[in-house]
Amino acid sequence: MSSLGQTICRLCLKPARLMNSHIFPEFVFRPLYDSKHRFRSASLDEAEWEWKQKGYREPMLCADCEGQFSRYEKYACERFFRKPLPTPVSRGRSKVFELGQFDYKLMKLFLLSLLWRAGVTSHDYCKHVELGKHAEHLRQMLSAESPGRPEDYACFVCTVKLDSEVFDLFVEPTPCRVSGHKTYRFVFSGFMFFFFVSSHQLPPAFRSCALQADGNFRILDSELAEHPFLRDVFNRAKDAFGSKEWN
Repeated sequence: MSSLGQTICRLCLKPARLMNSHIFPEFVFRPLYDSKHRFRSASLDEAEWEWKQKGYREPMLCADCEGQFSRYEKYACERFFRKPLPTPVSRGRSKVFELGQFDYKLMKLFLLSLLWRAGVTSHDYCKHVELGKHAEHLRQMLSAESPGRPEDYACFVCTVKLDSEVFDLFVEPTPCRVSGHKTYRFVFSGFMFFFFVSSHQLPPAFRSCALQADGNFRILDSELAEHPFLRDVFNRAKDAFGSKEWN
């Protein structure tokens, strides 16, 4: 990874030679690449789906801060994204995956780094993420490597499945409301992540599903068809790709 000149690191705020930092971890894109190392990408405001040669990057972090985020990404990739999900268990009318034994600090800082990077990048793909005062609060938490409490910028996660199989789809981050709370919705690697950016107390159901200080994490088992937003994206993708390429 090459350096791109002297300026200010957005995380530590020190003068530095900035790296061409990933806005989203590279492992998010690897399963999406075709034989020519391309993947399909679209803005929800546009009709055309475009080919991209690599994941989204921007001069953002110094080498030290880049290394810090790389530690979080390596941990999350190995302990969350590359591990098979266990058998789901019933919780009321829902089924959830009971995950445990996470390092709370590393996993929570990984999640916070996703939200913060999407909020501070100037890349058009994250134009819908407007964190306002929360951007500085998140920066301070990340700079100090302080993950905060489970309810601080809690992240609720559900699977994205198509006919009971995990379906890998990458969608630009978008705002939405969940139980009256402002959230940002990220979709990648077969999951949908809802980040709560709200000063109001979360409902118990969402608090219990957020990553807990003891390392436990509940993931809701859900199908793509259960989410109108994803159904629309899926149908647009089918129209753009054509049935032969999509299948």
